Amino acid sequence: MLHYNSNIDLGQIATAISLLIAVLTFIIKERSDIKRELRIANRETYQKLELASIDLFRFDAINIELSSILWGDYEIPLDSGKRYAYLNYVCQILNLFEMSIRFKKEKVMPAEVFGSWVIWYYDLCERKNFKPIWSDVKMNYTCDLRKIIEKGICDAKEGRKKDFFAYVAREVNYNQIAKWLYCGEVNMKKNCKNCTLSEGNKYKKTFNDPSLNFDSVTFSWCNSIKEIKEIAAFFTKHKNVEYISHGEVQDGRASNFSTWHSDFRKLIFTDFKKALKKNSDFEESYLLAQARFKDELIGFCFIMIKKKLECSYIELQDFIIDPNFQRKGIGSALIKWIEKSMRLEGIKKIFLESGIDNHDAHSFFTQRGFHVCSKMFYKEI
Repeated sequence: MLHYNSNIDLGQIATAISLLIAVLTFIIKERSDIKRELRIANRETYQKLELASIDLFRFDAINIELSSILWGDYEIPLDSGKRYAYLNYVCQILNLFEMSIRFKKEKVMPAEVFGSWVIWYYDLCERKNFKPIWSDVKMNYTCDLRKIIEKGICDAKEGRKKDFFAYVAREVNYNQIAKWLYCGEVNMKKNCKNCTLSEGNKYKKTFNDPSLNFDSVTFSWCNSIKEIKEIAAFFTKHKNVEYISHGEVQDGRASNFSTWHSDFRKLIFTDFKKALKKNSDFEESYLLAQARFKDELIGFCFIMIKKKLECSYIELQDFIIDPNFQRKGIGSALIKWIEKSMRLEGIKKIFLESGIDNHDAHSFFTQRGFHVCSKMFYKEI
């Protein structure tokens, strides 16, 4: 019989195992630290992109002449200096788009946020004053961005928004983008065909927003004193100094351009009660639209309607969305709901005013097709 005598004792084996465990623990910890640091770095990088987009919105509001060329379809200036400034403005937007695509592919940008950027892509491709600039600068951008923008220009020309979203979904490998356009779009068109100003019809829109976790929002015309009181309280809670424009001073809602009236809520309640008064077709009349989530008031719009034989129009006199529900598409949907209702009444023009420092509002309305048409001046005498 053969005998095998091992020279390795149990102590050495235990020491080797302990050393191996220590090495593995160190490697795991290092990899975990690296992943954590990478997540933090990615989050900070994405936040910088979001801040850059906010800065661009502020630039829009301050440099109305440039933003109106793109979003208001003013003529592209022939002056070389102004044209160069406009080109740089468009390139700022394209630079952000290029980063957003790269961040999505590298999983830096949250997937559920990317859909809102795709809407911005499409809006840009729709603008008639974008294509000439794109032809000049497109070779400065990555192939990923060029393919998406070229597809966007083609689809926007034919009104194929859903096709564009499906294409982007394939390009960035995120199928949810193809479903980003809310599924209630068809129902909205059907409902609005039967909508009249006097019926106070409600329209239910389904939002696809995982970060908010809600199912639906309803829009309707206010038709009771109880609702008016609630909206007056809502307005009082969410107003700020930047909201004050000449209209607030003229109507006595504000004592000056930096101070609201001490009895603001009572004044607003009196104003909003006009929405319950029935006027003849060729007088000023008022409507108060409200947005609700599960019966909770989250926004409103107070409008004045002026019907004339030669020109009918509406004026958006007040418009506020609860800050907790902003940047979710609710404000845009409320505006579209009002626009569709007004078109059924033969009204095709909308006017509004906004405080000179209310830059967020300026960006919001500019991006939705409104443009600056005049300036208001004021003097104490």
